[in-house]
Amino acid sequence: MQKKKVMLIDPPGYEGIAIGRILGSFGTNKADQVWPPYDLQSFAGYCKKNGHVFKILDANNLKMSYENVKEEIKKYDPDWVIYLTCFPNFYMDAATAIATKQVSKKIKTACMSLSIFSV
Repeated sequence: MQKKKVMLIDPPGYEGIAIGRILGSFGTNKADQVWPPYDLQSFAGYCKKNGHVFKILDANNLKMSYENVKEEIKKYDPDWVIYLTCFPNFYMDAATAIATKQVSKKIKTACMSLSIFSV
């Protein structure tokens, strides 16, 4: 297997407000708490185990814009961009793939959907 350079992204929130995509939380983070992107950290372990290099970008909790994300993608120059999403935020999170393709159409994109929901 050829070694790949992977960028793992928790996409920006909504208008500078972090969004809870993990731990079954919908909507904005309560009490401005910050949860690290555990799903991306788990996938980083897969990358490491299989000899790929990776970078995690927590654009959500860093309150980054999509322009900031594009700059980070340009700097890192990955083969793959993999980003988090969840059902309520899918269309907003898909802007990560659009931003990636604006940097380079050669970069492959994929999203990870969260399966933990609170009722």
